[in-house]
Amino acid sequence: MNRIFLLTLAMLAVSVTAGNVGACRSECVELNKFKIVRVHLKSEWVMAGVCRNTTQTTGANKATVFPFICNRNVGAWLPDENDDEGIVNFPVKCPANQPVDSLLLATCPRGENSF
Repeated sequence: MNRIFLLTLAMLAVSVTAGNVGACRSECVELNKFKIVRVHLKSEWVMAGVCRNTTQTTGANKATVFPFICNRNVGAWLPDENDDEGIVNFPVKCPANQPVDSLLLATCPRGENSF
């Protein structure tokens, strides 16, 4: 009985989360290389900061966060050139990425200017 309840609860949580971001899938901007570290929701837009570790072995900056934006109805991620924070450097490395199957990545929506 507990397993059924937990499974139902987990499925509900996934559907609620997916509903908040619409067609914008995190794996489609992370690409098994990067990690989303911040998200803002605004009307039909999902705005995310995507963290990439730097290649520098010395210095204060260990990671850089790049802004991306996605229309919830389309699902294609684009660099967000109008983001208030812009590109930001951080002194700590990015969290680890949770890789997904490449077949799943192949189904990511692509917009006219998406990467």
